[in-house]
Amino acid sequence: MTVQEIFYKALEVGYKHGWDRKIAKYARAPRRGRHQSLLHHALNTALVGWRLAEILGIKERYLRPLFVGLFLHDFTKSGRVFQELATGTGKGRVGKIPQGEERAF
Repeated sequence: MTVQEIFYKALEVGYKHGWDRKIAKYARAPRRGRHQSLLHHALNTALVGWRLAEILGIKERYLRPLFVGLFLHDFTKSGRVFQELATGTGKGRVGKIPQGEERAF
């Protein structure tokens, strides 16, 4: 499978699961709030990683699994809890690493 074939298959999977309508990255700055869809972010990460691996001379047999792993690296962001937090309809904050007593473990 070529990178182009893998790209189009990933695109198909992303649309099938509604990643084009889900948020991966966002900015809440007043009047400048913008977001990046989960599909755009996943494809961009996978393609940049693929190209970097080629530049670094990574063996071709590792490129396909690398692409898939990079494409899926944020798949949990498609879940209800993250999407509610990212859109401001949920309680809490996204991206805050618990410290001290806030840690669950």
